[in-house]
Amino acid sequence: SQFYDLGTGAKVDGLYWSNTQGYGLTVSGGKIFRIDDNGSYTNITGDAPNAGTKVSFTEDGSRILLANGGRIIHTVGVTSAYIADADAPVDVTHLAFLDRYILANSKYTRGKVAFCNVNDYSSWNAIDFFTAESHPDMIQAILATWREVVIVGTDSIDIYYDDGTTPFARLDGAYTEDGTIARYSVLAADNTIFYLNKDKRVIRL
Repeated sequence: SQFYDLGTGAKVDGLYWSNTQGYGLTVSGGKIFRIDDNGSYTNITGDAPNAGTKVSFTEDGSRILLANGGRIIHTVGVTSAYIADADAPVDVTHLAFLDRYILANSKYTRGKVAFCNVNDYSSWNAIDFFTAESHPDMIQAILATWREVVIVGTDSIDIYYDDGTTPFARLDGAYTEDGTIARYSVLAADNTIFYLNKDKRVIRL
């Protein structure tokens, strides 16, 4: 049975539920909607991602952040706005959260993962980033899971962790000579990672 109808006449670009916040977000037709478990929804006013591209979500405990190839948007379920800091990345396809850091890839910058100031989603420094250097390829996706950051490129997969100092360092011996052609195929499930690789095969890592 139908749970709700957004009335946009467009496909759904993103669907996310937050147990922490007690509500979810749906993105469709260039609009962000707050959805509640009783089937009601509200159009969140403010900045919104472009229509037609899959949206990546994460949260920091107080708000939800989202991006789909442009600037990062944040919301507490009422209004939405771009992160105003000029040093925040502006071409983000994937977001992740680890140890009070928001992490974001740069779609057009080779191998770069930026991170915000600790425990402050709104504050970014241009020098705060780390690079996946095992192969000179473009980052397709990032994923934070099991206290590690998985960086999937077109031809390589690197794993980083919070070493408490850098704060992110590469996990030695965890390099994989493979990559993905489909940035949104990368996901964590069943205690492992799945993706569609560069040879168009579904891989369980």
